Amino acid sequence: MSPEQQGRRAVQAVTLRQVAEAAGISTSTASSILNEAPCAKAYAEATRTRVREVAAQLGYSPNLLARTLKMQESGLLGAVTSGQDLMYHGRFLLGAEEAARSSGYDLMATSMGYSLKHFDKCLQTLAAWKVEGVILLIGGHVLDADMRARIKSLNVPFVSCGSRQGGLPCTGTDINEELGGTAARWLLQQGHRRIAVLGASETNLNALERVRGVETALREHGLDLEAHRVVRAAPSMVGVSAGYAYADTLFKQAPDTTAVIAINDVIAIGAMRRLAEAGLVLPRDISLIGIDDICLDTTEDESNRLGLYLTPALTTVRVPLREMGAGTARFLVDIIKGRCSPDAPETVKFTPVLVVRDSAGAVPACGTQ
Repeated sequence: MSPEQQGRRAVQAVTLRQVAEAAGISTSTASSILNEAPCAKAYAEATRTRVREVAAQLGYSPNLLARTLKMQESGLLGAVTSGQDLMYHGRFLLGAEEAARSSGYDLMATSMGYSLKHFDKCLQTLAAWKVEGVILLIGGHVLDADMRARIKSLNVPFVSCGSRQGGLPCTGTDINEELGGTAARWLLQQGHRRIAVLGASETNLNALERVRGVETALREHGLDLEAHRVVRAAPSMVGVSAGYAYADTLFKQAPDTTAVIAINDVIAIGAMRRLAEAGLVLPRDISLIGIDDICLDTTEDESNRLGLYLTPALTTVRVPLREMGAGTARFLVDIIKGRCSPDAPETVKFTPVLVVRDSAGAVPACGTQ
């Protein structure tokens, strides 16, 4: 092929018909071989090899969308996530993708960009690709009745993870309560009774359930989560700066607090800075626990956990994100394959892991009640 011809090929996508003509076969035969259709095995190995070699030489790339539109089964699972950060959504999607591929599916993910106003667009994108089922990891956002109706109108199975969305199958429905409860029970074992919560959103399902888990653990010991020890999340405040501000508020209204549970690690990091500025030493003067155990990439290397590199290292409750992704994808495939009913009670559960480091410990002597 001359340089001029190669230049034209780079500008104009190579078609299946061109591959077939160059290989001296019909378009349908080329399609069967390149798409690895069951009937492709009927062709001689030499023919299959020639077609693949010609396709590679011409730089042929299949039009996946066109192929999907022609097929009743796309082989695709979809996912709608609240955001795109590697530390949280990336780990979940890694597990989901591994499980999907082991079941013969590929995974296509879309993000709401932390706003429900983009939810419909995400659904439209996945519908265009004819995904066979959808996973929702939407960060505690609440879907209203209209949104749930639009989901069901796509006529494919949906599975939510982490928080119940009325009428949708869900995995890990108790994970958030267990996260809050695990943190609180460990602090209670260390002798703490004046326990506070930072970042308790009144609109985010995940946060509400984590607080509920703290409340349950305290009630088991005959205690209540006192209102002045709960700092509610402000919608306009996010990230570490929010944690800093919440800690400042807490010690204005409940200065005798001996232990703090941050609703997530990011809030804990901001709170840690404010506590240090107040002259409080962790865990000598006060204990601090986060939730998530943020990982800096998608590997399983324990040395990449952010909490390890704080001073002091952050005690936290790990969310098993990769396992949650894998378990949710397998559950969705089971629904698609008819191995379980979408109306069946949720049975896929995940176990949080307490990671004890240096920011939390026994109640200080002056805080004993």
